[in-house]
Amino acid sequence: MKDDGMMKKTAVLAAIFAAVSLTVMLQRAGTRNVIIADAAQAVVQDNGQQHGKTRGTGEFALTLKSPATDAVQDTLVIPLPENVDSDDVVIENHYLTRQLWVYIRSHDSRYYETNPLITGLKQIQGGKCILQGTNDRVCLHIQLDGLYEYQSELSEENVTVRFQSPHEAYDKVVVIDPYGGDADQGNTGNGLLEKDVCLQIARKLEKEIDSADVKVYFTRLDDSDPSTQERCSLITDAKADMVIGLCADAVNPSVSGMTAYYNNIYYIRGYGNADMAAQLERDCVYATKSNILGIRAAGDRYETLKYAEMPSAYISVGNLANVQDAENLAKEEYLEKIAQGILQAVNYGGQVQNKSQE
Repeated sequence: MKDDGMMKKTAVLAAIFAAVSLTVMLQRAGTRNVIIADAAQAVVQDNGQQHGKTRGTGEFALTLKSPATDAVQDTLVIPLPENVDSDDVVIENHYLTRQLWVYIRSHDSRYYETNPLITGLKQIQGGKCILQGTNDRVCLHIQLDGLYEYQSELSEENVTVRFQSPHEAYDKVVVIDPYGGDADQGNTGNGLLEKDVCLQIARKLEKEIDSADVKVYFTRLDDSDPSTQERCSLITDAKADMVIGLCADAVNPSVSGMTAYYNNIYYIRGYGNADMAAQLERDCVYATKSNILGIRAAGDRYETLKYAEMPSAYISVGNLANVQDAENLAKEEYLEKIAQGILQAVNYGGQVQNKSQE
């Protein structure tokens, strides 16, 4: 009798274990989301390898094939080699070059020579597969005809990507334009370069942003120097609601504080350029306890403002020639406060714009 009871108990436990195992297997086999990270020329680390700079061992053109059914006409379906898991797929939105980069770790590096991507989308202009033999990984560079946001799902057999315009995905769209980059050092003073200060603030802004309603694009997140045309193209394609430039002055060493420069070419009803400049300066000064030096019409130095037809302004975060300002701008916590002030101005501007549209 004891043996019979023990056998029944063992059978019940085995059944429970089998049911749990089946559930886990089904969940694993189900559809999973893949996170798509922005990459405004930024370098993303992955096991010591660099994304953003593909050191490949060869490349070939991708083949695009029309879908057999209407169900996937509005998507991009990327077939996957066998035994590829979610950890083996990384997707980056290289919005400055209007490209989607898909990194796939697989032992079959030539898989995409014979397996086409499935899509009926006219937005996709082509692509190439770059082989990265150092860790059996490929990178698919997919060229788009414009600026898009993406949603993706990963199944056992493929990655499905859906495309949206920025305003379909977000309530507000903002472009941040750090001055200079590369050979254009900008203003200098007390051992600081304007281009470096602006880049550090931009990177802190990227980390501070935590909103499901606001999308922020950056004209640069590294030491590159996009042309005025490239910067303006991003603003136009994003259909930005606001443009905020980052800069630093180098004037009379006795002057300490912040100045905001606004676009005085276009008149905008309601929340205009001067309004935005004043709010941006107030919020940054309040966050840092700096001095407010007032707002000024932008000159030729801030070229992107000439072409921005939406509320736009540059915030000068301090005077590099002033010892106190330079000391502050060399501190991480001070730069973080500037970033917080800028985000406060973005939130305020968005609220004002929404009220004016009601």
